[in-house]
Amino acid sequence: MAYTAYRTWTTGEIVTAALMNEQVKDNGLLTAPAIMTTAGDIIYASAANTPARLAKSTTSTQYLANTGTSNVPQWNEVALTTGVSGTLPVGNGGTGITSLGSNVATFLGTPSSTNLRSALTDETGTGAAVFGTSPTLATPALGTPTALVLTSATGLPVGGLANGTDGELITWNASGVAAAVAVGTAKHVLTSNGVGAAPTFQASGSAVESFRMSTAFETAGRFVLTTVSGGLSTFNTAQGVSLDTSSTSTSSQNLQMKAHNILDTKLFLGSPKWSTSVRIGVSASCTAFAGIGTVAVNGSGHTFTDNHIGFKTVGTAIHVTQADGSTENASASLATISSDDVYDMAFEVDGTSSTNYYTRLDGGALSSATNLTSNMPSTNVNILQQSVSNNGTGNRLYWNVAAMSYTR
Repeated sequence: MAYTAYRTWTTGEIVTAALMNEQVKDNGLLTAPAIMTTAGDIIYASAANTPARLAKSTTSTQYLANTGTSNVPQWNEVALTTGVSGTLPVGNGGTGITSLGSNVATFLGTPSSTNLRSALTDETGTGAAVFGTSPTLATPALGTPTALVLTSATGLPVGGLANGTDGELITWNASGVAAAVAVGTAKHVLTSNGVGAAPTFQASGSAVESFRMSTAFETAGRFVLTTVSGGLSTFNTAQGVSLDTSSTSTSSQNLQMKAHNILDTKLFLGSPKWSTSVRIGVSASCTAFAGIGTVAVNGSGHTFTDNHIGFKTVGTAIHVTQADGSTENASASLATISSDDVYDMAFEVDGTSSTNYYTRLDGGALSSATNLTSNMPSTNVNILQQSVSNNGTGNRLYWNVAAMSYTR
């Protein structure tokens, strides 16, 4: 029913039932107590002078909103698009951010690598996002990394190497660290300096071979032969010269070839190269020597502390050896010899600092270098020597030398 405005009564006016119903009863029915029927009801104006009841919502957590017809009140959830304003502080569970950056909302809705790159402002490169363990990268430009392991890397171009000095080479030093081989001068050759030392460019000894001495032992006239207690030395055989000890207890053969009859030849100097080829007859406890030097020998054996560079056999073992007149420096056994093995033996002297020794058995592969550095000879000599001794055993040792050569 509609509200009726209260009338102004006049003196003598008769109060009728109709007026009482209109003024008192009907208007009283429009008051809150009359309209509200249930706990939680709310009174609101649906029009001018027209109260109305908004029944309580049966759904919890709803709020009073002006979202009804003509914006009259009704129960509703808070509309996040239109029902809130301002910035929720971090302390209240918010972010404190008034707005999202460009494309951030797109990434939050679809979190792809492409959308992430669009949301960033300082990105580099394109493609998929990369994580720390075993990523697959396509043509990355890494700049100058402070640490990078390329153990399994392939396809590194020459242009990717750091710039260096014209003519230098890359090597590894004794600690296994990459290093550069310094530039040599014109006509120098790359030279190994043995285990534990980086190679270097060095003169090849001489661009011109200044001296050569070689023999196939055609005649005895060129040699000085010293025989102790018999034995046999035969020249111009199919194998050059054969040096045999006798079967007496103190037998030796010492064959020497002189460069000149004066010591100024200095055969140790000038980085010489020496070689020979020998068929060896093994005999227990016997010794033999081949090389440069004057190693004293008799039927009791060799004096391997005398100045020399060369090879020796002791029983069935072959060694490389050098001495400075007081101390011998000899390798461990390089091989076990069998009778009639043919050994090519060669060495090259590196200035006055070391000697590289090589062997070849029965025409097989040339061995790697055995390098000796200490106890280089200290006295000038002019002798090339081949010698055998039965070391007082009474055993026979033969030493068939096909040829011998010396150059520098």
